[in-house]
This record gives sequence, structure tokens and C-alpha cells, in this order.
Amino acid sequence: MHATTVTDEEVRLLEAASWASVTGPFAAFGRRFVVETDDRRLGELVEELYADLRVTADTSVGDPQPIARFRVLTRAPGGRSLVLRDDRVLGRRRTSAATMSSLVWGVNRWILDAASGEHLLLHAGGVAAADGRALALIAPSESGKSTLTLGLLDRGYGYLSDEALALHDDAIVHGYPKPVSIDRGSMPLFDQLRPSYQDERAQYVEAQWHIPARRVSSTVDRGRLVALVFPSYTPGQALSLRPVAGGEKLRRAVDSVFAPDNGARVPLAYVQQLARRVDGLPAYVLHSSDVAAACDLLAELLDHDGRLGARSGSS
Repeated sequence: MHATTVTDEEVRLLEAASWASVTGPFAAFGRRFVVETDDRRLGELVEELYADLRVTADTSVGDPQPIARFRVLTRAPGGRSLVLRDDRVLGRRRTSAATMSSLVWGVNRWILDAASGEHLLLHAGGVAAADGRALALIAPSESGKSTLTLGLLDRGYGYLSDEALALHDDAIVHGYPKPVSIDRGSMPLFDQLRPSYQDERAQYVEAQWHIPARRVSSTVDRGRLVALVFPSYTPGQALSLRPVAGGEKLRRAVDSVFAPDNGARVPLAYVQQLARRVDGLPAYVLHSSDVAAACDLLAELLDHDGRLGARSGSS
């Protein structure tokens, strides 16, 4: 999905639009944003979904960052909705569900792109125990990372993120409690989270569930990593947990870094920083096809401070 410029007709519509709802400001990794829409019900949904990122208007650390302005015009030409960040079009969508997904994607992409120049961001889900011990589930999209994160949250662990963690010295990670997005393939596993809206909001989450973080579990600002886990989901795959170290651990971790300025390569300085910060942390490759069994194993890993031998068995 690439941003495009707004057309002259769309400019006129935007200038004449009545913005029924303005929500925010919200913030993550020091980046602040608001969401404006001409649909009051959509505004209520946005307020609910991003409540864990809500900040007061005067909250800042040092010099405040400019506030990004996301807008959703549901009455655009051709029966479409228009999703924008500032003056750039993120999507022209024909359904309410696609409109919501474009907004969530746009906010998420902007935060990670904008913050990657200042933070060492890992593409990872993260959960934490009550005492602050945390696991990072590091993997690209469609690898089962979010499903495993949800499975662990269902066991009572705190929610750091299902998308990105900022890794600092002493293995401290800062979370990003964005709304949890559940695709169709994982919906049967988490039917208890099914949205139950009885009004217009239902149409925005019918194809992909977007769940407020606080509805899933308690949110956690930060945690202390006890292990890195690189999960891989393959149907029919036997459950296995294989320790990795040295070059393989670093290579897998580097592959997960959000490079600044959308760069194709991770800068050498980031690689060196990452090597220092993951040094000494246990790391494992997890293969699974059974979410419950994999989560049982991950819970054991977290409860034992990340120190388990290689495990394998039928899933």
C-alpha cells in the first residue's frame, strides 16, 4: 500500500466535510497522532481501540513531536471511503472493513517508520509476567507471532505488543499496546474476543477483528527480556524448540529490525547495537502447528527465566 496525492475533487470534499469526531491525541514511541472522521460511530470505535495510547494534550518528553493527522472521509466519490495521513492518501476503500484496516495499517506503519530512526525496533510480539520478566516473539508477518502472543495473553501474561518492541540496554523492552488485529484464520481460536457491536461499528470489524489491548489483557509499559523466540508456523509441523546462539541468533534478530527511513539494509551501527543488547540472552527457534502446545512450552520458558534445553515432540 503506497501513499498517493489527493485529487482536486477530494480536496474540495475534504474542505467541505463535517468532521463529526476528533479523537486523540494518542502516542507511541514518542510519536503523537489524532484521528478525524465524518462518521461518529467510527470515531467512537477509534477512541476505544486506541485508548491504551491516549495521552493528555500537554504530555511530551523533551521537545514534542508534531502531531500527525489521520482523516477518514466515509463519503468519498464512487461510494468509497478515503483514508489519509496529513495530505497523503493511504487508501480509497469500498467497504467499511477495508477502511478500518487501512487506518490501522496506516497508523501502525507511520509510527514504526517515524520511530525507527531513534529506537532499535524489533518486529516482535511481547508478553510479560507479573514480575516484569518478558519474552520477545520475533518474526515477520504471517508466521504465527500474533496468534502465539494472544495465546499467552489468554494465560494471564501482560501485553507488551503484537507488533513491535523497542529494545534498550540491559535487555529492557518498551511495549507498543496497539489494538490487536485478528485475521480470519485465527478467529476460531479466540472466539471469546469476537466483537459484539450492535450498531454501525460492527461493519468496521467484520472481516478483521480489531480488539482494544485492554480487552485482551492488562497492558505493560516495559519488561526485562529473559529470552528471544523466533517462531515459525507450518501446518502439521511437530512441536520443537531449538536453542540458537552466536551468528544465527544475531542474523535472525537483524532480520527483524525496522530499518530507519524504510532502508532495505539495517545500518551497521544498528547491527552493532543489537549485538550488544542481545548478547547473553537465550534464544530459540520454535516450530509448531498447535497453538496451545506451543504456548504451554513458551509459558514454561518464561517461568524458567528462558533457560530450557532443546525440546521436541509431536504436536
